[in-house]
Amino acid sequence: MSSFGYRILGFGSGGAKKKLDFDYLVVAGGGGGGNDDGGGGGGGGNRTSFPGGTKISIESGATITVGGGGGGSQGGEPQATNGQNSTAGDITSSGGGAGSSNVGGSNLGFPGGAGGGGRSNNQAPAAGGSGNAGGFSPVEGKDGGSGNTSFNNAGGGGGGGGANGNAGSSVTSPSGGNPNLGQGASGGAGSANSITGSSITRGGGGGGGANQNQSGSGGSGGGGNGGSSGSGTGGTGSNQNGGGGGGGTGGGTPRDGGPGGTGVVILRDATGASITVTPGSNQVATDGGAKVVTFNTTGTIVF
Repeated sequence: MSSFGYRILGFGSGGAKKKLDFDYLVVAGGGGGGNDDGGGGGGGGNRTSFPGGTKISIESGATITVGGGGGGSQGGEPQATNGQNSTAGDITSSGGGAGSSNVGGSNLGFPGGAGGGGRSNNQAPAAGGSGNAGGFSPVEGKDGGSGNTSFNNAGGGGGGGGANGNAGSSVTSPSGGNPNLGQGASGGAGSANSITGSSITRGGGGGGGANQNQSGSGGSGGGGNGGSSGSGTGGTGSNQNGGGGGGGTGGGTPRDGGPGGTGVVILRDATGASITVTPGSNQVATDGGAKVVTFNTTGTIVF
């Protein structure tokens, strides 16, 4: 039975339960960046119905889960970690993959919503992690980039929601010194969406770290920059955007990877129903005749 845009279910001993159909954007937390010429973290998985896709049904009183960002690798231990999943109704986006670190002899980037970047530090270069960990169609994110193929200490960029991370490369020292310095790779671009009424890009991959001052830039949509010898720690992925953390440098101290950014869940109700959310860091706004509900942190929705 329908009443004023609601679907009313569950008459009887359990009482009535209201449900609304929402367009959605569900972005998971970004992956942490690896240390010591580390790979950039992958952007958080990015799934949406807007515009024109199949809406999801949400029950009044439901919990909406916003994933936290993954931790960057600190001082070589522990390994960087993937971001956490975000969930609304039956839609889940996968946390971004961690960038590769100088831990345990493995240089591989980690799989995730978007994959973490691989690493190279006087070792054979390693591939980035694969994106779209949830196996969704359309994909929730792209692959991370590989470490430098010339053993020249450069991490690959983390994948983004809209583009693969780039591979580490080599550059020639402008001072005539080492002819094969590593160049950290840029992170992949995130995905743009206008569910709020304005187009915003989210889920950018973190840049790869490298020796000297040749770090990679974070991908558009909140990816953190890779660290350089002048600023060894990788940049932090942007919160509420699911940005991947930047990889740490190999030419300075500290060499830590940056943390990934938290995700976000946005729901859009075309009927303009009366909606409240908790806690107070979450918001309800109006765009034309629609209500736009933004979850910056895990909370509940009531209508």
